[in-house]
Amino acid sequence: MAIVKNATASIDMIRVLLKYASEKGVNPNEVCRAAGLDPAIFDSREDPAGKRISIGQFNAAWNETASRANDTDFGLHLGEKMLDYHTGHILFTVMMNSPDVGRAIDKFLRYHCLMADIIQPRIEKTGHDVILFWETVVPGVTLHRHHAEAILG
Repeated sequence: MAIVKNATASIDMIRVLLKYASEKGVNPNEVCRAAGLDPAIFDSREDPAGKRISIGQFNAAWNETASRANDTDFGLHLGEKMLDYHTGHILFTVMMNSPDVGRAIDKFLRYHCLMADIIQPRIEKTGHDVILFWETVVPGVTLHRHHAEAILG
């Protein structure tokens, strides 16, 4: 596994996070300021699709949002709503158009780096069991539990 020195995440993922958070009463502008992000980057007229932010900003946005949401299971609840945000990132669209769950997971594993390159998801098959896990490719950086739960959701 190659180590990514300057790991980044898609701004589209933060758009999905903040859209859900705003539905829950969290002010996205305040989250952006706390995470060191300019709220204007979310203006759809500027169409920042493909733009990436640092993993530090990504984690700060997740931590700030989860803290402000006042929901101990924020990540799980966001994961439940992901079907509503399937157009939030190209990978969601690809997965939604897969003919079955197995192929959708294969696409997730193969193209996850389009969303964020801090982790690389993997599956391990043993008999009838399948384990989904991920390898962190940036030493010393950990993801918030809400992020992990949203991915699994």
